[in-house]
Amino acid sequence: MEFYGRTHYYPIDCPSWDRAAFALARRETVRDVLLVLLESGPSAPATVADEIDIARSTLEHHLDHLTTHDIVRKERDSRNRVTLVLVQPEETVRVLETVAPSVSDRFIDRFLRLVDSVFEV
Repeated sequence: MEFYGRTHYYPIDCPSWDRAAFALARRETVRDVLLVLLESGPSAPATVADEIDIARSTLEHHLDHLTTHDIVRKERDSRNRVTLVLVQPEETVRVLETVAPSVSDRFIDRFLRLVDSVFEV
């Protein structure tokens, strides 16, 4: 199955949530986002971006994928402020314990972070 330009192989009986979670957790930045949410609990996007030192646009790029696959949910309060919440925290821990980013994935993520820092306003 292909996720975001990369082919991943899974057993036939692997649930679709697991497939997406495993594929996304291979990205270093996604792992960092998930770890912040696990450690801090529900958090504002700006807090998460600041914690892992990435641009909000980079965070939003990863959140698009995480929310599409119901790994993270964006909750809005009465003032329309967004809070990021893990949909299945226990399962997220299991995924993070199972998957480690490859060296090439880590280089790509670090390059994107470098580009973010160069173009930060």
